[in-house]
Amino acid sequence: WMMAQASQGDLSAGLYAWAHNLLPLMGHKNKCHSPESMDLILQFVENILSNPEARAILVNNAVREGERLIPLASFEILLRLTFPDPSGRVKATERFEAIYPLLKEVALAPTGSNTMKQIFTISLNLAGQGISNKRNLE
Repeated sequence: WMMAQASQGDLSAGLYAWAHNLLPLMGHKNKCHSPESMDLILQFVENILSNPEARAILVNNAVREGERLIPLASFEILLRLTFPDPSGRVKATERFEAIYPLLKEVALAPTGSNTMKQIFTISLNLAGQGISNKRNLE
């Protein structure tokens, strides 16, 4: 409730809270989250992103108090949820695909740090895992 209230007046605070607190709950390997909790977590961020000014506000304020709104670890979780291997697709995957472009833009917004290099490294690791998974299926 507190995060939802904070995001009403400050979209950056809401996205920061989502990316740092709620999204990591969905990234745990043990898959302990329910479809209901995933739905609520998605509703929270969809509400933030539905604001007509969300893109301009979030991209221009991609860093809050020295920390990125979407940290690298959360971006990796977002990638895994948006682009799972075919057997890992769930109902929520399409919703992640819909919000991914804007969240990617916020995550990759220039800040003068080495974030792009780190994201490139993660992308290569994920691509390698995908190739490895494909070979295991053949």
